[in-house]
Amino acid sequence: MHPLWNKDITLPYDSKLFVNEGLLLDNAGNIYIRGRIYNEVVKEKKKGAPNYSYKILAYRDEGKSFKEYSVNLKDKFITDLGFNVPMMISWQ
Repeated sequence: MHPLWNKDITLPYDSKLFVNEGLLLDNAGNIYIRGRIYNEVVKEKKKGAPNYSYKILAYRDEGKSFKEYSVNLKDKFITDLGFNVPMMISWQ
């Protein structure tokens, strides 16, 4: 393996409230970060309701392009999330 690009990336969330749950890298060098963003405190539930949401952060085109995807199922409580991209390498 050899580097396709190099760039310092700052995640758009407070590091105390964002939990990185995995990173995917496709053959084109695009990076996808899966994580949970918590509301105010890192606690699964608050008053019986989920206190977090899932996000997928995509860095494409050598890090020049960024897109954030929110993952939700309306009133359903998502406890785990997985996804794949074609032809990828995975690090946990």
